[in-house]
Amino acid sequence: MVISVASFGMSGKNPDKSPSKPEAADVDTVNDNASAIGKKAGLKISKAELNAVADRIFKNEAGGKKENIVYWNTGEDFPSLGIGHFIWYRAGQRGKFAESFPQLVAYYRAHDIKLPKIIEENEYSPWANSDELFRLKRIMDNDITELTNFLYNTKDIQVAFIFERLENSLEKMMAISDNPENVKKQFYRVAQSPNGLYPLIDYVNFKGKE
Repeated sequence: MVISVASFGMSGKNPDKSPSKPEAADVDTVNDNASAIGKKAGLKISKAELNAVADRIFKNEAGGKKENIVYWNTGEDFPSLGIGHFIWYRAGQRGKFAESFPQLVAYYRAHDIKLPKIIEENEYSPWANSDELFRLKRIMDNDITELTNFLYNTKDIQVAFIFERLENSLEKMMAISDNPENVKKQFYRVAQSPNGLYPLIDYVNFKGKE
């Protein structure tokens, strides 16, 4: 399924992403870490569906490889972390993409999840460049290993964070549209279609990075 800005009646500002959809289920069946989702846009998703979305995002963004969950893409000036390759900027750095890793860290903290040392001690990305990060990965630096294991083992939390961003996106999309009611109509049309949640999540979370 391809989703265009035009399909939501939007001007092209702040494009967003989307997830996928197995059997419709009550949001109450989602794991405890995702219990707060489903309140803004009123979407419903099962734990199995949410896990399937996490696997799909992980495969699309990190190639489904654990070692790529802490990465630095060629041609980019920032590391990409987690299943969604969330961006983490250095202190004072500005870029054309929206930084998302600090928001994920705040989500972890809001759910009382113990963070690895490197996140606790660094508000900003601690690596000067890709060479430094990959060197630390090659020598199996303890902090990098702990960070990699943490992000790999908390994929469910990350997808709950991504889904919450989707829930919060409808109001924002309506606010910048000349036809907010059409945006709302198309949002729910896509969300309620077979496998519709994944393309919506993809659209909201990743197409909207610029």
